[in-house]
Amino acid sequence: WVKTAEDGFFKSFEVLGSGISTEEQVSWAYFLGGQRMRNVPSYSLEDFIYSTTDKIDITPFGLESRFWYAGKEIPDYKQLEGIRTQTDETPLERILFSHNIPISEFVVQSYIRDALFRGDTDPTNITRRVAPVESGVSIRNLDFIAAYICDALEDFEDVYSIFTDQKVGPVREQAAELHTEVIKFAASLKKGDIDSSILPKHTFIILSQIQMFASNVLEEIDMFETPKQEELNAIENSMESMIDFFDELKELIDNSRKNFRLNNITLITDNNYDHSSWRIIQISIGGTGIWRRVSVPVTLTLHDVRKLITGVFNWGRKLPYKWLLEYVAIDKFFDSDGLVKESLKIADLCAHCVSEITYEYGDWSVKIIITTGGADGEKKIRCITGEGCAPPEDVEGPLRFRRFVSALGRSNREEQETARAQLGDSFNPENFSVDECNKTLAGIFG
Repeated sequence: WVKTAEDGFFKSFEVLGSGISTEEQVSWAYFLGGQRMRNVPSYSLEDFIYSTTDKIDITPFGLESRFWYAGKEIPDYKQLEGIRTQTDETPLERILFSHNIPISEFVVQSYIRDALFRGDTDPTNITRRVAPVESGVSIRNLDFIAAYICDALEDFEDVYSIFTDQKVGPVREQAAELHTEVIKFAASLKKGDIDSSILPKHTFIILSQIQMFASNVLEEIDMFETPKQEELNAIENSMESMIDFFDELKELIDNSRKNFRLNNITLITDNNYDHSSWRIIQISIGGTGIWRRVSVPVTLTLHDVRKLITGVFNWGRKLPYKWLLEYVAIDKFFDSDGLVKESLKIADLCAHCVSEITYEYGDWSVKIIITTGGADGEKKIRCITGEGCAPPEDVEGPLRFRRFVSALGRSNREEQETARAQLGDSFNPENFSVDECNKTLAGIFG
């Protein structure tokens, strides 16, 4: 049964990726796992995930979590990823989705009710709230959206009452404002106003989750009877949290951009310097949400990258390790035993369009992603940004590490003491300093 369940989850990951929710992942796993997975005798799902399997784990996913391959991390999105129904989507929904605005007609109708509540029923203004300038919707498609809004306005104005909308109106207005700001911000990032290599990890995943939350509020708040006051209060509290997350994300991006510019402003640019001689790489510990972004020369070998990983995560080099190049069949990258050569350089990987490599170290899986960005005139290996305090290397993998971190916040003294013994008395999961990381790298690379 365990083998069948693992296969069911693996198939669901292949079909769904991260899916919309853990519930959806479980449903597909049971469906794709076949009849044996649904028959008795079997494990409970809780026992299977937490005690039995070592191949499926709970992995950080933006503001949420998902089931995923143990020790691996879910890849980042490159844009907003909303729910899209292929079979019955309308022309309006197709136009919006094609411009990275993944919403239904019901959300557009909620914007129209919000316009009536606000007393601003100019179709142009409503259209620009639904499809901001930053989204790049063509004039022709904007005209189509505006025509839809004009027709709907005529229908809604006859039945809308601002007096009966006093409870729902303010909540809808707040959700619409949040939704428009997320769409505008995501569009500006997608257009390349900022170097994508310095974006915080899972930027578009987090934006997608906030966008989906706001669009769900807009869609559901007008589809049924007026919610009770307790429900509206709960929605407002959730909205405040999402607004806080959104503001924090924007602040993180602004700080990353400032850091990047400040660190580059002192560099002397050599006119003969090869613009492609440096890259920014992202180094992530699978299953933990802990990552670093580092500017490196393309002459760096995998042997040097191993020293780099040692520095940014404060690890040693005592555990068994190996390099993995998945789906790569370039003979000169491997030795006679089929192992990846440590003499390989970043430049060699880039020359063959290989952008990812994995460093398996003991029970840890570290993914290295090579970006296309690089600092012209860079002179030293330097950490740009990152998140989270790296786990001690001898904790034996991400699952045990997360359980120890979780124990630190519990009231059980025995569990806390065990966690402290494994993680260290001064361990703080949020503790990370770019400056301290760069001091360590300076000691390794000069």
